[in-house]
Amino acid sequence: MRSGWRWFGSHPLLRPLPLAFLVLNAAYAPLQALVPAAMQDLGYGAAGYSHVLLVEMLGTLAAGLLLGWQGDRLPLRAVVLGGYSLAALGLLYLALSGTYPAHLIAALSVGAGLGISGPPLMALVGRQVPPELRGRAFGLLGAVSMLGMPLALLAVAPLAERWSQGTFYAVAAGTLVGSAALLWRALAAASLPDPSVGHSASSASTNS
Repeated sequence: MRSGWRWFGSHPLLRPLPLAFLVLNAAYAPLQALVPAAMQDLGYGAAGYSHVLLVEMLGTLAAGLLLGWQGDRLPLRAVVLGGYSLAALGLLYLALSGTYPAHLIAALSVGAGLGISGPPLMALVGRQVPPELRGRAFGLLGAVSMLGMPLALLAVAPLAERWSQGTFYAVAAGTLVGSAALLWRALAAASLPDPSVGHSASSASTNS
């Protein structure tokens, strides 16, 4: 057990993945925590909040459909970096413009961007981790990712009255960009070929 965790921590690619999954899920927190009040201020109320959630879900669904349709042709590293960047751009736009359309655009960007980033990373883990350590790796990533949202909400709550909403969204966007840069460096450091998403997924299922 101990040697398995040491191997996981020493791997140049896998080392930053727990942080990446933490950030991936924490990025949803500002939308969850701040949008209800913003919709009230803009005069859209509960209906407006429902629209934001619906658009976010549609973005995630569209990302899943794209991966299922063109996954074999999408370069994995570009997909991950592009997904994080898309979500960051949506949050940054919302930070600059707190209008109702900006909330919808940000929700679509976050849903699509983060929805298209997670599955390729999980497939990559399945390809890189030996079978005897795969359960531990996925368990750790699952536990860390589940902590992302509640930890981010706890961080947002005491600052909600002190910071503007735009500040929260700008910080979230910057965190996503930093996480994307960390992942890109890790992928480069691992000296991996640039496989397609579909190839990674098929390799992961074959090794399982």
